[in-house]
Amino acid sequence: MIKYYSTFYRSQKFWLALCTAICLCIQAASLQANDDPEIKKAEDSMNNLMAQIQQTIGDARCETQKQCRALAVGSRACGGPSAYLAYSTLNTDAKKLKNLAKRYGLANRQFNRLTN
Repeated sequence: MIKYYSTFYRSQKFWLALCTAICLCIQAASLQANDDPEIKKAEDSMNNLMAQIQQTIGDARCETQKQCRALAVGSRACGGPSAYLAYSTLNTDAKKLKNLAKRYGLANRQFNRLTN
């Protein structure tokens, strides 16, 4: 009996079935969350703002180290920014970029409230 028990749990079929069940649960939760129009709106807003941020940053080329900066963007559910992006003061409007990052953070907090 013990040999059969350990063989079963080591079998590929068991692990395949377990992984499939986990994937289906994750997919079902994801589909359920995507049905909410408020979540979709917050997600679209975040995507739009991130595209604007990346466009404003451009290639982030620097001629000296003093021109290199890091921008905190987003909002993790547990606090703090979700990422940092490098940008250059050489060709980037820092005031516009910080405003976009602030708006992105607010949209990200709204998304976190809706999905958590």
